[in-house]
Amino acid sequence: MTFTPAVFDTNGVELPSEVKIASAEIAVEYPEAAVTADEVVATIFIGPTAEAEGQLEAKEALQWMLSAGESGYFTEDELVAEDEELSAGEVGDPGPGAETGLTITDNTKATIGPDINAAKAIPRPSKVGVPKGYVYCTKYTTSRCKPKALHDYCTWSPDRFLSLPKAPKADFRGPCARHDMSIDKIRKKNISLSSKRSQRKTTDTTFKKHIRQNCSYAYYQGKWTVERNRCYGAASTYYGIVQLKTRVWNGK
Repeated sequence: MTFTPAVFDTNGVELPSEVKIASAEIAVEYPEAAVTADEVVATIFIGPTAEAEGQLEAKEALQWMLSAGESGYFTEDELVAEDEELSAGEVGDPGPGAETGLTITDNTKATIGPDINAAKAIPRPSKVGVPKGYVYCTKYTTSRCKPKALHDYCTWSPDRFLSLPKAPKADFRGPCARHDMSIDKIRKKNISLSSKRSQRKTTDTTFKKHIRQNCSYAYYQGKWTVERNRCYGAASTYYGIVQLKTRVWNGK
């Protein structure tokens, strides 16, 4: 079994920690001098050694929830540059109801206390939209639509976050479309399978960040703090699924 400790202050800053196992007790210890906030969040992720990577992913998701994604967003210029690179030479149809491009909002945020369960507003980032060159499958019968899984947004997973009925719906189509287009470019390269898988791993990481950014875009208001955290959890799930596919990908 693998025991992964996680200790964060309420701003999402990780504190040094270790697991102590004595008799029937398992504990997380951290230096008291390292605590810079009034409260800390401490937990242990436990699982088979073979699933250690999944524990680290869960730890990262917890940190993201605490920090509320207040840094590390893709800027407007970065997303535009990515769109241009992915769409180079492509004439696309983003599909019914898709919102392409970016939506920029202000960066105002609320001030909160140390309670992580309190309603917490965050800076609203740019929305990760569908690239203008993305080809949506249902309107095409040509070879441009092959393989189909690279032209239907999130394939078997929902294209939007399944939130509460009255809550906004975080849009995953832009992240899924960009992920599709990146994979399509990689598979066409004349490089080894190991190189393709390596490049796809990088694309998978970007995909996760894109989804999380759209979670923050949809649920930036304090009243949607719980939904935002649930959406971050969904981002980790989507990332886990594409990671598994990358490991067995044949490069085509």
